[in-house]
Amino acid sequence: MLALEIKNLHKTYSDGFTALNGLNLRVKQGDFFALLGPNGAGKSTMIGILTSLIHKSSGT
Repeated sequence: MLALEIKNLHKTYSDGFTALNGLNLRVKQGDFFALLGPNGAGKSTMIGILTSLIHKSSGT
């Protein structure tokens, strides 16, 4: 059973910066995952979208 599924998630800010470009992620119930990446990779943007603090540009 899936606990989280992200399909083709995109986020482009009003200044034209693309933080997420086609992100896909599947996490099964009971699994652990870590979100790692350099500054500007979109980690905080992804969490913001998942918590509805940031609006996505497209995707589900």
